[in-house]
Amino acid sequence: LVDTEQGLNQFTKHPMLLTWGERDWCFSLEFLEEFQARFPSARTLRFPDAGHFLFEDAPEEVLAGIRRFLADFPLRS
Repeated sequence: LVDTEQGLNQFTKHPMLLTWGERDWCFSLEFLEEFQARFPSARTLRFPDAGHFLFEDAPEEVLAGIRRFLADFPLRS
């Protein structure tokens, strides 16, 4: 886990979308706040009625958010 955490800095220069279920049983909102502090330019989508498994709890909302993000930051080849 230490190697993973140290490697996160390589992503600061890329567009990032954080998706977060506010009823997550595994990762509290403090984890989200840490990610937001580490990646201040990241876009965050919070889902108040979703838990850890966002695609099960809010599939349409998550997909809509991902589609908006990808439209704003198209992939380059």
